[in-house]
Amino acid sequence: MPGTDLWHLTHRVRHDWQGSYHLAPDEGTETVPDPGPAHWRSFAANLVADPYNPRTPPRSRPPHKSVAAAAQAGPRWRQPRPDVPAGRTDVATIATGRGPRRAWRYLPPEHRAEDGPYPDEVDAEWFARRVALADRRPVRWHVEVGLDEWVNVQPNRHLRDVLTARGYPLTYAEFAGGHDRLCRHDRLGDALTGLLR
Repeated sequence: MPGTDLWHLTHRVRHDWQGSYHLAPDEGTETVPDPGPAHWRSFAANLVADPYNPRTPPRSRPPHKSVAAAAQAGPRWRQPRPDVPAGRTDVATIATGRGPRRAWRYLPPEHRAEDGPYPDEVDAEWFARRVALADRRPVRWHVEVGLDEWVNVQPNRHLRDVLTARGYPLTYAEFAGGHDRLCRHDRLGDALTGLLR
């Protein structure tokens, strides 16, 4: 903005778009010619929430973020309620031909291992290959992708097509947002509704 040291950027978004962001404090004018992983880890360690935006998504550890949301975006069901017991998320390891991969699972309150399986979050491209070659199982699927996840949209559409071709019961959604914890939290209710129909 003229006369200030403030930079700004404006984007048009859909009426239901939302996402989270954080700010990077000014690190000076030194340019890093070829920033590697160590530089980006150091950079990420200094990210902060917007001090002028009171809306923040639930997060237990830094870096904390702020919420940017269009008029008709969430929050929806994800707001914690004292009268509803909270579940938890854990990380499972899946053996693959190229080494182990991590998958995140939601475990409802009072979860017992013998009650599983529960929904996983996995890489769509890798998983589509596995599904195409594996024996069909009695499983219902929910697949979704944020339209801001440009690198993930096609792999998720491909996974949808593979699951459909294999005859699996499936719900599929594309939403206005990205690969963002805020969006995942907000959309989990829709995903579970699709799975439990």
